[in-house]
Amino acid sequence: MAARSCLLALLVLLVVGFIGSPVAAGRLLLDNGSFDSGVSGWTGIGGDPFSWSAFDAQGQVASGSVRIPSGGQNGIPTGVFQCVTLISPGDVFDLTAETWAPTGVAFGDDVYVAMNFFPDTACGQLGGNPLDSGVSLGFRGTPGQWHEQSLRATAPPGSRSLRVDLNVLQQNGVAFDGHFDNLQLQFSSCIESATAKCLNGGRFRVEASWRKPDDSTGQARVERLTDDTAYLWFFDPDNVEAVIKVNDACVAPFNRYWVFASGLTNLEVSLTVTDTLRDFTWFRVTTLDQPFPPILDTGAFPTCP
Repeated sequence: MAARSCLLALLVLLVVGFIGSPVAAGRLLLDNGSFDSGVSGWTGIGGDPFSWSAFDAQGQVASGSVRIPSGGQNGIPTGVFQCVTLISPGDVFDLTAETWAPTGVAFGDDVYVAMNFFPDTACGQLGGNPLDSGVSLGFRGTPGQWHEQSLRATAPPGSRSLRVDLNVLQQNGVAFDGHFDNLQLQFSSCIESATAKCLNGGRFRVEASWRKPDDSTGQARVERLTDDTAYLWFFDPDNVEAVIKVNDACVAPFNRYWVFASGLTNLEVSLTVTDTLRDFTWFRVTTLDQPFPPILDTGAFPTCP
């Protein structure tokens, strides 16, 4: 086990309305996420004001967005929510949204989306407090322009409902309006098994296969090391063959997800990484009877955010 730990260390260094609808796979889980003609299905958090706006993210005349004012109080977010009920622990959800913040917003001001899980079936309206596994994503775009955001969350133990929040946060004494459009919440399509693990928030499915000189082949076993890193073994769980990492570099000037890998084998290894949110696949094959070369692909996935 000590040798295994040393090998791992070496390789790593190298390389959601008030009560929503029950969850069902294969369909969108939010009502009125595109705000075509109003804001039905959404509720103000704590009675916060909000309204429909004809300002549409795609410029469509027959649609619009939800407008949320910051409220004028520093450090107190305002927003709307929608609740999705009858979820189960371990369910994985993908949320995408388009957000807009005005030109001139100061550092610390934010327009963001969040997913929070609750132990009751009404997103806290029956007395349950949120569990400690909520996720949120702040505004990463250019103020004055629409920006697409995406995040993934896994329902923790005890979850029975999921609340999707759209929030505006004022921190600098100047009130402003944030806009949200084209909200979509779906079950994640990334399914794990002994030969596949989902990294980087459960978004990227990692798989691999091997080939020996006698042309015998097999599927690698994939084990999670951290949220963005996994290691592979072929024949013995104590014999680490390779490590692979999917790194979030969705910031200027990179704006990519990177794939790094390193190995301790001369077998042919076929690596497949799939962005299950964007349906985009990265593939790489090493050469049989040659040492596994370091892979540092900083252009692997042009699928941000």
